[in-house]
Amino acid sequence: MSVCGISTKGNQEQAELVRLIMDNSKRVIFVTGAAGTGKTFVALATAIQLLSDKRYSNIYYTRDVVQTGDKIGYLKGSITDKTKPFLMPLYDTLDSIERVGHEIKAAN
Repeated sequence: MSVCGISTKGNQEQAELVRLIMDNSKRVIFVTGAAGTGKTFVALATAIQLLSDKRYSNIYYTRDVVQTGDKIGYLKGSITDKTKPFLMPLYDTLDSIERVGHEIKAAN
């Protein structure tokens, strides 16, 4: 299966996640797994594909605003400035999806 030009071939768990999201019979899907296994990457790529196919008009991304590691303390600035550290993984994933999609298109 392929979403946004990215194949899940060879990874049954990722292919199953894509299938569940595309199926549309489940309103909520919980995904667990070790860090770096592609949970967020595959889910967002699939959501972007659904937007592209005009099956949906919005993506709602939720994430716990929980700090790990060193405390960042009081953050000055706007709400955007304060939430940016927590949204960076989302931005990084979206950048990766875009980059991989472009690389695949260029190779074909």
